[in-house]
Formats: sequence, structure tokens, C-alpha cells
Amino acid sequence: MLRYEYLINRRVLEILDAAEEGERGRLLAAFDRLENQPEQAYDFLERGTSGADIRCKFFGDWLLRYRVDSPVRQVIVVDCHLT
Repeated sequence: MLRYEYLINRRVLEILDAAEEGERGRLLAAFDRLENQPEQAYDFLERGTSGADIRCKFFGDWLLRYRVDSPVRQVIVVDCHLT
């Protein structure tokens, strides 16, 4: 299987930076799971402002919103927050 990589935007980077160590570890583990299994089942789908599908998946107390760009093998995390 070809390797994917995850990308995060500035907002997600700020959330990650502000998170306590344990929460940061859980977020990074969730990012890794998306990177390793980009086509895994998601919990629900939203339509982004550009019209692109945004997948939404709960990882414990965190909700991650992301896009999968298969041609370039990237998972783009566009938002995350505690639920």
C-alpha cells in the first residue's frame, strides 16, 4: 500500500500546541490512524465551504474534520475540537 501523509492547517497546529501532553499524544495518535488508514469509516460527512466533502470522525473525546486527497496520498485535517 502506498503511504499517505497527514497535513494540518494553522488552526489545528495551534490547538495541538496548546493541548496538554496527554491530549497532544491522543491527537497525534488519531492523526497517525488517519494517515495509516485514510479510507476508514467516518462518523458523518459535511460539505466544506469550497464544496469538498469533509469527513468527520470521533477519536475518543476529539472530533476530527478532514479531507482525503487520494491522488496525492494526503489526509488534510482541517479542524479538531473536544466534544
